[in-house]
Amino acid sequence: MAGDLELLTIGRISVDLYCDELGADLRAARSFQKAVGGSPTNVAIAAARLGRRAAVYTKVGADPFGDVVIGELEDFGVDVRFVGATQGALTPLAFATLDPPEDPKLLFRREPPVPDLQLEPGEVDPGTVTDVPLLWISGGSLSAEPSAWTVEEMLRARARQRHTILDLDYRPTFWRSRQEASARIGAAVDHVTIAVGNREECAVAVGSADPHEAARRLLERGVELAIVKLGGDGVLLADAQQERLIPPPAIEVLCGLGAGDAFGGALVRNDINAVLDGPGAELVLNGLYLLSGAQHADHHTVIDHAQPHCASHEFFNGVLAERAHGVFNGRIIVRPGAQRTDSKQTNNNLLLSTEARADSQPQLEIYADDVKCTHGSTVGPIDQMQLYYLRSRGLSPEAARSILTYGFGAEILDRMRHAEVRGRLDGLVRARLA
Repeated sequence: MAGDLELLTIGRISVDLYCDELGADLRAARSFQKAVGGSPTNVAIAAARLGRRAAVYTKVGADPFGDVVIGELEDFGVDVRFVGATQGALTPLAFATLDPPEDPKLLFRREPPVPDLQLEPGEVDPGTVTDVPLLWISGGSLSAEPSAWTVEEMLRARARQRHTILDLDYRPTFWRSRQEASARIGAAVDHVTIAVGNREECAVAVGSADPHEAARRLLERGVELAIVKLGGDGVLLADAQQERLIPPPAIEVLCGLGAGDAFGGALVRNDINAVLDGPGAELVLNGLYLLSGAQHADHHTVIDHAQPHCASHEFFNGVLAERAHGVFNGRIIVRPGAQRTDSKQTNNNLLLSTEARADSQPQLEIYADDVKCTHGSTVGPIDQMQLYYLRSRGLSPEAARSILTYGFGAEILDRMRHAEVRGRLDGLVRARLA
C-alpha cells in the first residue's frame, strides 16, 4: 500500500512533440521538441514540482519512447511504481502546432493496442485506491476497455471519499461517439467530489456549456467543488456556498499547451480532522501558507472535543500575493459533557496585492456550558504604521516590506519546538519570500 503518496493520477501518457515555430501549421513546421505529455501525467508532474508526493497510474509501450517517458518522470520526482510497459504496444505520440499559440492544434498517434488504455484490475492495491489523500482520474481513461471498467471499479471502491477528482478531459478522437462519452463521463460524475473541465467538456458531462449552469448541474449531482475552466476568460469555482469567477492575468500567450494541467497541479486543498477522545488530551495545530500567482489553496480543519478537560490551540497564517486565493474553514466542536474545554482558534491573512483574496470562516459549535473558547480572523495589507517606522530607520520600502512579511510568517514558525524542523522550514519560507 502506497501510504506515502499524497496524489495518484490515472490515465493517458504520451511523448509530445511541440512545433518550435509560433503560428506555423504542420506543413510549415520545421522542427519539434519532445516532452512528456498526457493530462493526468502532467498533473502529477506539476504536483511533484510543487513538492507533493505524486504518482501516476498508466502504461507506456515496451519501446524506446517508453523508456524515455519513465526516465523523465523519475527526473521530475514522480513516483513510477504504477507505470507499466505493454509488450507489443507503441508509446503514444502527440504532435502540437502553436497555430495560434493560445489555441494549439493537436494530432494524436495512438496505435491499438493503446498502452494507457490497458489498465487491468488489481494493478493498484486496494489500500492505495481508498487511502491516497487525492485521487485524480482523467475522463479519457473511460474511453475503452479494459481501462474503463478498471477505473469504474476503482471509483466504486473509493466510495466518493473526499478529494476524488474527475478531470472531464474530453478528446473526440478517443471515443466512438459523443453520446458514449457523455454516458460514461457523466456516470463518473456521480462518484467524485471535485470535477474539473472546460466548457465543451462540461457540455459532454452534464449537458450544458454555460459555465454557471454547468457548475449548478455538477453540484446537483453531489460534487462538492465544480471548476469550469474558461480559457482566456479565467476560471469559475463553485461550491454549495458561493461562486467565484477568477479573472486571468494579462499576458502574451506563447503556448497554451498544458495550462489546464498546470492549474490542476497547483490546486490544493488540505483537510485536517482531529478528535480529542481522552480526558486531558491536548492539541496544538499550526499552519502557514504562502501563495502567489493564481494559486488557490483550501484549508479545512475540524477539531472535535469529545471528552472533558481537553485543550486545543490552532494558529493559521496566510501570506497571499498577486492574484492568489486562500480559504480557511476552521470548525471547533465541543460535545455535550466535554466540560472544562479550553480552545482557541486564530486565522490571520496578509494580502500583498489588491487582487489577492482570503476567505476565512472560523466556527464554534458548543454543546457544553463550562468551557473557554475563542476564535478570530483578520484579513488585510501590511500595516502602514509599521512600514513607516521601518522606513524612518533608513530601510528601503522593499526591505521594510520583506521584514514585515517574514515576521508575519515567523509567528507560526516560532511556535514550533523542534529546532531542526523549524530551521528547515525557516529556510524554505525565506527562499519563497525572497
